[in-house]
Amino acid sequence: MIAHKHITKLVAALMALAVCLCFMAMAFAEQFVEASGGAGVTMEYESALFDTSQILRINIIMEEADWSDLLANAISEEYYRCDVEVNGEMFYSVGIRPKGNTSLTSIANDPTTDRYSFKLEFNYLILKNH
Repeated sequence: MIAHKHITKLVAALMALAVCLCFMAMAFAEQFVEASGGAGVTMEYESALFDTSQILRINIIMEEADWSDLLANAISEEYYRCDVEVNGEMFYSVGIRPKGNTSLTSIANDPTTDRYSFKLEFNYLILKNH
């Protein structure tokens, strides 16, 4: 019973220390980045995908019937197979579906607009087979 007497105080002290360290990390974030020698880990695709110096060109290629079915059943958010060309590089058997919540419902119910947002799933076949 005596060993448990001070456990609450110990846990509270450790939590206070952790909160203080978090605040210090936020306050001195730039100094931590400089001390670590850079801005962190950058994935190879980040530099191409989020490069703001050029326009990213994406072409979605799919059967006309599938496209019509996708738009007619947008609320179901079901994946359809398509091919995608990104700046000239082809990706085959990509999954595409409309995405959104309130915005998807309002677009699907408005016959005067077709400004859907889409989600692309590049490992679509892997997901489909499991």
